[in-house]
Amino acid sequence: MTDLPVVRRPLEFLEGHHDRQLLICAALEHLAEEAGADDAGETARMVLDYFEREMPFHIADEEDDLFPLMMQRCHEDDGCEETVAMLEAEHESDRELHDRLVPSLRVLAGGHLIENHAVFARDAVSFSTLQRRHLAWENGAVLPLARQRLSEDDLVTMAEAMTRRRKVR
Repeated sequence: MTDLPVVRRPLEFLEGHHDRQLLICAALEHLAEEAGADDAGETARMVLDYFEREMPFHIADEEDDLFPLMMQRCHEDDGCEETVAMLEAEHESDRELHDRLVPSLRVLAGGHLIENHAVFARDAVSFSTLQRRHLAWENGAVLPLARQRLSEDDLVTMAEAMTRRRKVR
């Protein structure tokens, strides 16, 4: 087992994870464009690893830690309630697309071609498009607002919860 990260700066940790999510989007789009790509198996394994290991942690980091703290600390005119509701709904859409993509990714990871590549490609591009929009909101609105509103104690609490989540797994 690899060493799990100790989270010290939770907002920067989330931002770094967003960068990795963009790489996953590019990988999915690559798989969508090239049905028989030479690196399809390796790329599919990378995406599956993200889906199975990192994505659940990241969603929990936001829904269990960041969003509740934001709801406590933000002012009414910050628009936080609406933004959080939208992002949580998008997490649910992500899960639905995830569930549709995983079986095809497993086929690709096993070195085989997908039976219905057009359906996979549609879902992969949809997932990537939604992720990029989602990340634009989080990086452009949520994280800057969190930097303004969350206290140092909030950030320590968040970092401890994020670290604990990764060690318990």
